[in-house]
Amino acid sequence: MVLDGSTPIVPTETVTIGHEGCGEIVDLGSAVTGFSKGDKVGFVNAYHACWECAGCARHYGQCESGNFVMQGWGMNGFLQEYCIVDYRAATVLPDALDATKAAPLFCAGITAYNAVRAPGLKEGQWLAVIGCGGLGQMGKQHPPQLTISMSDILPF
Repeated sequence: MVLDGSTPIVPTETVTIGHEGCGEIVDLGSAVTGFSKGDKVGFVNAYHACWECAGCARHYGQCESGNFVMQGWGMNGFLQEYCIVDYRAATVLPDALDATKAAPLFCAGITAYNAVRAPGLKEGQWLAVIGCGGLGQMGKQHPPQLTISMSDILPF
């Protein structure tokens, strides 16, 4: 995207980076439901997605509203002390899950999960996954002989 000029960041623009977000809720908007102050949450970088259009049904980054902004690109991301998160892009983390270990799941993890989910594999079928960067690091954490049944992966 940088090479072909389609990246939404203007090189002179100053933006706090970060797509992999976990944290603790310190305040809530009046329309927020299902969360409480103090909840440990993980969240994806979707801000102002409508969550209702055909684009959002495929992926929030394809929102057709014209209002979608990706945090860490078009607006400040998650590598800052505080950030504003769309509650529809967040989930409460189990108490036993360390937020520093969970954070990669909310960017690279979702990317990898959707790539595995999209082909509609059935039990017993194979899929080869080649990754680098954040995706590769997640793959390195799991030994190659590890078998995960598609029924073990929760629907997104």
